[in-house]
Amino acid sequence: MAKFIAKFGKYRHGIRTGRSMVLADGQRQELTKDLMARFDVSVVTSEEQELGIRSFVHTGLPEDRDTNEHFSPRSRISGFDSERAQVMYGWTDDERELVEYTLRNSPHYGDEFMEVTPQPAEKPWPTYDDVSDPDKIVEVALAIGIPLEDVIAYELENRKSAPVIDALKYALNPEEEEEETQDEAASADAEQASAETEEE
Repeated sequence: MAKFIAKFGKYRHGIRTGRSMVLADGQRQELTKDLMARFDVSVVTSEEQELGIRSFVHTGLPEDRDTNEHFSPRSRISGFDSERAQVMYGWTDDERELVEYTLRNSPHYGDEFMEVTPQPAEKPWPTYDDVSDPDKIVEVALAIGIPLEDVIAYELENRKSAPVIDALKYALNPEEEEEETQDEAASADAEQASAETEEE
């Protein structure tokens, strides 16, 4: 797991452009997926905000017309958690490691973003570890307003239950999950059709 902070809100860093090929039946098959590190202000702790304020040079910030003081750059500090991103976007371990390697060796490292020591994720609620049913965990998290990303982060660091992580991921992005399932089904159909053609 690696975590980075950037001096811009919703900072983006390209990692790799995906490649695909067109099959004989006209369908497109993905060979390698697009990889991008998407930073977000919601994953930054207050300590990381303060570190970002001290570490980066913040230029061009607007002034408050009432006080003539510069706005604080605190709200602009964004973060990227590679392990959380791996779960959200379905990356393999190799893809996650490629993202981490690229960020660490980027010419923008140190100026626009930097790596930080990640803090342990907090338990979502006191009795969280007593619950093992994935649907129940999603239900409780939604009922009490705990961000599902935070629950995923804690699960990844502690119990690492694949069914729980999958349920949380689906609850967070149901449309994305359905599209992935449809893509996988289409790919499987294409492979089967190709195999049948070869047999003939």
